[in-house]
Amino acid sequence: MFLFAGVVVGSFWVYWTLANRPFVNLHAAILRQFPDAVPQVIGGREKYSDTTEPQTLRIVLRVDEFDPNADPERAEDTADRLEVLAWTNLVKDDYGRLEVVLFRKYRESRSAYWTRVRDVSTGKLVEPGSSDRVPRTPRPASASPKSATPAASARI
Repeated sequence: MFLFAGVVVGSFWVYWTLANRPFVNLHAAILRQFPDAVPQVIGGREKYSDTTEPQTLRIVLRVDEFDPNADPERAEDTADRLEVLAWTNLVKDDYGRLEVVLFRKYRESRSAYWTRVRDVSTGKLVEPGSSDRVPRTPRPASASPKSATPAASARI
């Protein structure tokens, strides 16, 4: 049993180290620049994407000092600083898109999100959520189990 636990813990450690190794320097640089923030750096392709689609570098930063939607100038400045940090700590040619997501969590369990997406090859801003591939079709509201009424579920 202890051997199994050791193998599981070792497997998690190896996976975590390999998955986060490319972003350790960037994560440390973000923490030096924004000491009160909680950064998360993610890179790669979406789970079910085409292999020809460019990789995305996503930097998610929790900011408690300001609301990114109420102060867009400060949000833009923060995103610019994060972009400079990203390209000084990572190879720019490895990624096709850079997404910067700033959010502030309030005590009432609601959050304010601000997103900026830049196409790295052209340097132009892209609408968040836009892509060259076919968009996923959302699940219809009638198909969700929460929207089913007792009478409707009795008919099934």
